[in-house]
Amino acid sequence: MRIKFKQIESKSIKEIEFVADFTGSEYIKIELGGGAAFDAQTAHNAGGNKMIVKKEIGPKRTEVIAEVRLMKNWRLKSKFRFTLKNPSLEKQKEYLGDRIREHLERVDKAKKIYA
Repeated sequence: MRIKFKQIESKSIKEIEFVADFTGSEYIKIELGGGAAFDAQTAHNAGGNKMIVKKEIGPKRTEVIAEVRLMKNWRLKSKFRFTLKNPSLEKQKEYLGDRIREHLERVDKAKKIYA
């Protein structure tokens, strides 16, 4: 069985730090993008079992967090938390500058159409 975490979308100019903690889970596999994965049974046998997925999501971005695969006799424990952070001043200026340019282009286009 697979559980695919839905996308997390930031619709504001804030950055989101999303943390999914699967510590204590057994017989699950967490697949991250790019082939990276956690295996709960391996971590459990090693005595660690720290299974934490942390994802930074930029302003106005959409990201997939992870995909969880449940094996036979699975046990899932999960905790989720997120923190909203203000991006750096440079990132804010860059983002707003792009939006202002787009807006001015639309205004110019409208002036040409309705002038």
